[in-house]
Amino acid sequence: MKKILFGLCSMMLYAGAARADLYQVSGISVAAELNSANEAREVALANGQVEAFWQLMRKMAVPSELQKIPVLSQDEVVNLVQNVSIADEKTTATKYMATISVRFKAKETQDFLTENQVPFLIQAPPPYVVIPVFKRGSQILLLEEDNPVFAFLKQMRRDNPLFETAVPVGDGEEALLVQGLWDSWAEEGWEPLLKKYNAERVLFFAVEQAGPTITVRTWTIPTDKEAVERREFQVMVPSGDIPGALPRLWRQSLTEIEEAWRHARTNDLTTPSTFWVSVPIETIQEWQSIYKDLLKAGFLNGVEVRAFRPRQVLVALRYKGAGAQLDAALRGIGMRVRPLPGSGAWELVRIPVETEDGGFE
Repeated sequence: MKKILFGLCSMMLYAGAARADLYQVSGISVAAELNSANEAREVALANGQVEAFWQLMRKMAVPSELQKIPVLSQDEVVNLVQNVSIADEKTTATKYMATISVRFKAKETQDFLTENQVPFLIQAPPPYVVIPVFKRGSQILLLEEDNPVFAFLKQMRRDNPLFETAVPVGDGEEALLVQGLWDSWAEEGWEPLLKKYNAERVLFFAVEQAGPTITVRTWTIPTDKEAVERREFQVMVPSGDIPGALPRLWRQSLTEIEEAWRHARTNDLTTPSTFWVSVPIETIQEWQSIYKDLLKAGFLNGVEVRAFRPRQVLVALRYKGAGAQLDAALRGIGMRVRPLPGSGAWELVRIPVETEDGGFE
């Protein structure tokens, strides 16, 4: 097994693909039937722009604040629209059908949300090309047909409006490229795949099965400074039904990435956030002591254990507010976080206390 499979990824620069347009909503199916095709067209396009507006709101707004958004008239929605692209038009004497893409005005949309005191996303996530990884024992599968993760990703429905994802078709050329880059873990060389799928980052979706325990890890090349795509969690699947579990594992991965991305790119610091840390321990009693101290930090909304490893615990710290507030709360209970060099990950440790003889404990 390559150590890099669930290890730490180095940063690589790539500027080939443009970032997704946050204000663009595509693939809206419209249809209407009235006295004439022209009348039906006018109504269908107006209704489609309203549907696009609400899709945009669900994409941009902090989910818990959606109820603050007022219902707009069709004219008010149209005033926020920059342009509409129409494809696959079909008409009869009284019917109209088409697929539209709507691009909204950035400044006007931001002003609208600000006026209604709705925190909103200021930057869309990058488009990803997803590499499926499945490990059982010593076997590692990537773009092989018998990889259950690959089979699932190829047929999955795109049901998260915030993320643009593509999955390699897995032909011979792609399979050789991905396998070769995996085996050598080259930091460069992914550009052909990124360009082919108009993506900006390679997102690894890795599933490891060890009996009934499933460990899921995600990471990207390149990674950004917040490393929001770096996730890890464990679940129990007693039946061993990996294909049946994959839909919820994928949804949970995207949900956690979305939560972290929204916090990193939202214009409001009251958005709930999760900070992932590893906690080095020598004994379970030491972890119990640390856990009790964490519960005393009033700023935290929750402490969730995601995985136990040899001499280490992976923990999710839930909080609302700024990172500086989290740092102050941890220091108040004698702890601090520090970056692990070159990894984008963080470690939670106790602050050494100087003893009377000049040493530290």
